[in-house]
Amino acid sequence: MTPENAVKEHLANGAPSTDARVNKLLPKEFLSNPILYPAANLLSVLEFGAAATLTDPGRAELMARFKSA
Repeated sequence: MTPENAVKEHLANGAPSTDARVNKLLPKEFLSNPILYPAANLLSVLEFGAAATLTDPGRAELMARFKSA
């Protein structure tokens, strides 16, 4: 998909883009939407939570039991 077509798709669906070529073409109002593009300091807590969840021994045991069932 060309960046020009991707822009139309993102604007129609309201989904964020991770493509720098597309981001250059998106309106500033779209890129500044904090729901679509949250601040990095808000995401850092979520990333830690995901990492802690994935490495928790209790959850690993539960998942192993689930997979073996």
